[in-house]
Order: sequence, then C-alpha cells, then structure tokens
Amino acid sequence: MNKDQLLSLTLRQLRQEASKLSVPLYSRKTKAVLVDLILKYQEKSTKKTYTTPSQSKSEETFESNTLNSSDEVKTNVVFLPRDPDWAYVFWQISDADREKAQSLGANKLCLRLFDASGSEGSNLNQGTLREIAVDSYSTEWYLPIPLADRDYKVELGYKYGFNWMSLAFSSTSHVPGSHPSEQILDKFVPFNLESTSESIPDISNPVVSEQNGMHEGYTKLQLIFL
Repeated sequence: MNKDQLLSLTLRQLRQEASKLSVPLYSRKTKAVLVDLILKYQEKSTKKTYTTPSQSKSEETFESNTLNSSDEVKTNVVFLPRDPDWAYVFWQISDADREKAQSLGANKLCLRLFDASGSEGSNLNQGTLREIAVDSYSTEWYLPIPLADRDYKVELGYKYGFNWMSLAFSSTSHVPGSHPSEQILDKFVPFNLESTSESIPDISNPVVSEQNGMHEGYTKLQLIFL
C-alpha cells in the first residue's frame, strides 16, 4: 500500500493497518504521523520477507556457535591447601557431564582425596583414599587433611550404587607441615665488628689459611659500610 492509498483511509482504518504491523502507540498518533510510520514498518516487513531461508539459517547457526564457544563450560576441579589441617576445593561441571550422570542415575557427587606423595602421574595409592560426599549443587568445599606435610590429589566424580563415574582430577599440591622445618639450609659465618684483625673461619671449607680468612673479613666489612 502506497502513501496515497494510506492517505485515503480513515484514521480508524489506519490504526487497523498499524496494529497489523505492530506499530507501537499507534492510537496516540495523528493521521500524518501514522501514515509515515506505516510506510516505514511496511518497508521493514518487506526486507524480512526477502531474506532467504538459507541466509537466516546460517545467521542463526553462527550466533549459536558463537554463544556456545564463549559460554562452554569444561569440567575441572582445583585443590588448594589452606593450612596443615584444611584444603579448599572448587570445581565446575559441564552440562554434558551432568546429563550423562542423570542418564546413569548418578546423583551423589563426591570428592576423593588421595595421598600422592612419591607417586607419579595417575599411579595413586588406593589405600589412602578418602571419599567425601558433597552437595550436588555446590561448587566448592573444605576438605580435612589427614596428615600434614604430604602431597595430595583430588578426584571429582559421581557415585551410583557400587559404580563410580570419574569427572576430573586436580593437580597434585603439597600440604605444609604443622611444625617449622628442622633442616637449616643457610650457613652463617660468625663475624665481630670490634675485632677485624682476627681471621674469620670458613665453615664450608675448614682447611683455609689465616690470610684467606682476613681477606674475607675485610670484604664483608666493606660491603656493610657501603
């Protein structure tokens, strides 16, 4: 319908046309404004009609792939020792893994704690296994540590009946000891500022000459006063 035909219509007829084209607030518009809006919406409707199905489908596919690539969640679990007694674990589960668990009837989410000290790769000591059931909708948990100063690894999975559905393993992390280490790595040389003429023993090499000891002492003095 062209502009002349629209101008020949009554205001009521124009409003009916505007309603068909989903023109907003058409009942509040004057006849002249309503004619212009109808023409504009007719043009938009024509453009949509001439869009080929293949183009529309390709655009939808592109938008869907873009959305999936940006919002895709991969199942993983992270194990972070907090102190000698507790560790913090957090995870995320993909929709595909959740659907697979539901199809198997698995609804009991668990964390398995392994002592990985001295182990390599996935060769874990099953005798040290500790299994903790967690809330199925939770994404984080605090785990009690059985023994400090050890390496641990966590496995996330679903348990159903006597079966186990493994989801992900964390990396191995070391839990700190509950007491300070008794091993002293640094070696200290006794030094006296008041007696610079005395030789300074070298504890890394007990057989040294007095001349070498004096030279080391004067070198340290220069570094201190600089």
